[in-house]
Amino acid sequence: MKKLYKYQLEIIDLFWIVLVSIFIRLNSLAPNSLWQDDSYVALVIKATNIEEFKLVAGHHPGYSLLLLNLYNFFGFSEFLFQIPSIIFGIATPVIGTLALRRNNFGRRFSFIFGLVLASAPTLVLVSSRVKPYSMEAFITVMYLYFLSTDRKIKNNLFIFVFSLISLFVSYYSIFVIASYYLSVTNFRSYKFNENLNIYLGFGVLAFFLLSYQFYLSSLPLISSIMIHPHVFYDWPFRDILKGVSSGFNSMTMATVIPIYLLKWTSYNLFSETSPLYPILYSSVSIIALMNSRKLFQSNKKIGIFVILPFVVTVSGALLGWLVWGTGVPEQYRMLSSLIPCYAILIIFSVRQISSKLKLNRLLLPSIYIFLFTISIFYIKFNPYFIYPHQDYRYAIELIQKDAKTHSKDWLIKTTDGTSPGAALYDGSLNVEFGPGLIFSTDKSKSELVYLSDAVYKDIEVVYTMYINKDYDLSSLNYTKKNFEYPFLGNLFISKWVK
Repeated sequence: MKKLYKYQLEIIDLFWIVLVSIFIRLNSLAPNSLWQDDSYVALVIKATNIEEFKLVAGHHPGYSLLLLNLYNFFGFSEFLFQIPSIIFGIATPVIGTLALRRNNFGRRFSFIFGLVLASAPTLVLVSSRVKPYSMEAFITVMYLYFLSTDRKIKNNLFIFVFSLISLFVSYYSIFVIASYYLSVTNFRSYKFNENLNIYLGFGVLAFFLLSYQFYLSSLPLISSIMIHPHVFYDWPFRDILKGVSSGFNSMTMATVIPIYLLKWTSYNLFSETSPLYPILYSSVSIIALMNSRKLFQSNKKIGIFVILPFVVTVSGALLGWLVWGTGVPEQYRMLSSLIPCYAILIIFSVRQISSKLKLNRLLLPSIYIFLFTISIFYIKFNPYFIYPHQDYRYAIELIQKDAKTHSKDWLIKTTDGTSPGAALYDGSLNVEFGPGLIFSTDKSKSELVYLSDAVYKDIEVVYTMYINKDYDLSSLNYTKKNFEYPFLGNLFISKWVK
């Protein structure tokens, strides 16, 4: 009876975690049109055949093929392209909770871990992206689950196959996979059965190196730096140290909502210009890292699995191979897979401090306070959390409606940021692909596409679509006219008439 009651409590815990995950993630979906980078992914899939697709996709092959097959079966819709990220975003806290229970963590610890993953700002953010980031976090908790799996040959082979599939979907998962194999390998044993994991680990590494090089060679239109796990910059060593510190600060804000929430308050104490700002976020990271040794002593396998990805990332940054910091282009790719590991460090540190200060009785009230903070965050501060709202679909509809009043030709002038969204929604069948986010169609022309005077001679009206700024066409003998439109987020439209 007691065991049944315990089982029922765990079911209730999972129910609340799923409920929180679903509510938050559905609330963060792009309702009408995709954000600029996601528009790029959707446009590539929608406008190319398979041969062109593998040249310009810019994603890992497995995830790109998943989206391509979804499009081929069901056609285009914003929700369809976000479905994989939503599903894996909801599944991540559930699998994470079950993984800790299987690894002999307490019910409350596991429940709080699930809540943290369900509400972690960055994990929620990537759950609405047309990118593999959400899947990378899911892969991490799956390997956390595998740590408790019996070392039978069939289980080892299953995990080996799962590793190959994970790398095919996302090369960024190599750090987590390597951490798993180093966690479970018994280096002191010489028995084949006990050492099977290390052989399989080398097999996974060989697959990664070969497939990654093959993938690079199959993408001649894209610089390899665009798909490397971490963007490389030639930073001075002083800036590298600052970047490492900023990286841990980013981890804190990306993982824990109450900390992230402080960023959006009106108190100068918590603003990024305040001298206490780095101290506040760094103190959380320092406390978590100081308790990593105790986590290692408590559970060696979990300790290795949690700490090793950070060791690799920081070491790579110090050597100038990797970049980690606030605002770098690849930040979300690193954070997504590292957040489950960091969350364990944070919660374990809180438990250690509570135990030392004899505050264990406050653990349950802290859960309710945490849930209350989540509700406050997503009710009052949600607009600051989602990606900038950019309603490309409605913007194009407004332009097309206005353009019907003109007898001569018209076109839309875009920038590299707005060209994917404009090309995706302007209805053109022919799309010209350029470097980066530069796309042009019959009606939408990027600012980097040269338009000669002969071309402009027949264009009566030019609409400019930019982010947070305008574009002056007076040098081309155009006059700016009044063009009224409702709120389109940070999209700005101007109308220029010859």
